[in-house]
Amino acid sequence: MLRKTFFIAFISTICLFSVITSNLFIISKKDYADFKRLNTFNKATNSTDITQNREDVQKDLYIVDDNIRKHFKILSKSSVLYLKQNKNNIDFNENLKDLKCYFQDKFFEKNSFSYQHLRYFEAKNGVYKYPSHSFFAKDIHLHFFYMKGSTIPNTLDFQNAYLQGTSKNLTLKLLNKKPIVEADEIDATLYPKRGF
Repeated sequence: MLRKTFFIAFISTICLFSVITSNLFIISKKDYADFKRLNTFNKATNSTDITQNREDVQKDLYIVDDNIRKHFKILSKSSVLYLKQNKNNIDFNENLKDLKCYFQDKFFEKNSFSYQHLRYFEAKNGVYKYPSHSFFAKDIHLHFFYMKGSTIPNTLDFQNAYLQGTSKNLTLKLLNKKPIVEADEIDATLYPKRGF
């Protein structure tokens, strides 16, 4: 009798183990569909690309050049900030729309007054890159001023610009912590009597 009971228990254990094993290790169509759905969701949530829409953007970059603090300011009506992780670093690119740029180039004294050389640019689109703080824009309208003061004014009178024109491309970058502004295909008019 004991032998018969042991045999029935042994066969029942094998059947139960077989059912459990088949449920654990045999993949059904439903299991496969659930796996694909979860895997797709996981890839989407682990993405390293992020975007952010922004309005009324202002960028201020202060640079010390020859012991003088210079101000570079960008105003934009709207922008899209893109963040992308590449290996061990993060790159930011900001696409700016309807932008205005102010760049203090030089400071000097004349007749006991402080003056500055200010470059002003307008463009429909531009790209500002972090962490290099480089800037690129196409189809630029440019205005250069000599004016009193050492701060960027809130408004500019374009009738006082000593140079007005356009440029196909404009690049601003920092090289050894010094600002480098490059423009090409410039078509401009010089008004030498303006500004002073």
